[in-house]
Amino acid sequence: MADWYRGLRDSARFLAIGWLTWQLLAPTLAAAAQDPGTPDDGPSEPSKGPMSIRVLVAGRGGAPSQSGAQGSIVIGPASGAAIHIEDVEQIMQPLDLVGDADGAAWANVPYGTYWVFVPWMDVVPGVPGATPLGASLPDGRPAQAWAEVPVQDGPTADVSLTIFIALP
Repeated sequence: MADWYRGLRDSARFLAIGWLTWQLLAPTLAAAAQDPGTPDDGPSEPSKGPMSIRVLVAGRGGAPSQSGAQGSIVIGPASGAAIHIEDVEQIMQPLDLVGDADGAAWANVPYGTYWVFVPWMDVVPGVPGATPLGASLPDGRPAQAWAEVPVQDGPTADVSLTIFIALP
């Protein structure tokens, strides 16, 4: 066989293989060029829900009623109350807030269950000279008031904390 024919035959094979490869890869390359995908920015931001917190001060004690029970009297908002939010599963860092003049504060936190509490202090926010009666968190830490709050997809998680003080 002549060398020129062998060279032509080898060139034709090379071209045929190149053409076949192009036919197989072209659709994949075109799709990749149209859809760049999403960049890998690391873990996505967890879904969050709103939490509305209100802290009130109420008095307990005094003379018992005819039924023998001692009631409570709402005195007003706990202006400037320190509010602490802890994730029960301890995934997120604790969050510290300060209540406004109406004892209100707001937060936007990832879905989960939280302990929302007013840390123990010897003074009651908004009521100088009052003695707090207090409460204890499930882990035994003292607090002026606390609640366990689930935050889920849906409406705002409303939290109402009441700091009780001793009435004469």
